[in-house]
Amino acid sequence: MSPKPLRTNIFISYSHTDAEVLDRLRIHLDPLRRFYGIKEWCDRDIMPGDHWEDKIKKALSECQVAVLLVSPDFLA
Repeated sequence: MSPKPLRTNIFISYSHTDAEVLDRLRIHLDPLRRFYGIKEWCDRDIMPGDHWEDKIKKALSECQVAVLLVSPDFLA
């Protein structure tokens, strides 16, 4: 029996200097995306010309989980 998709939205916040960590996290989320249908969102999903504040507010309001990649650069 396959699990019921949760469609959990994950908001990811990070420092751009930690982009490699974000890339690794997204690789780890791949099985959850395929198996459970999760969707992650980060600022890379903002397209040129988008109203970035609106996009961030929308993503935050729709997420069930927020992941903060806390590092010294993130805190600075």
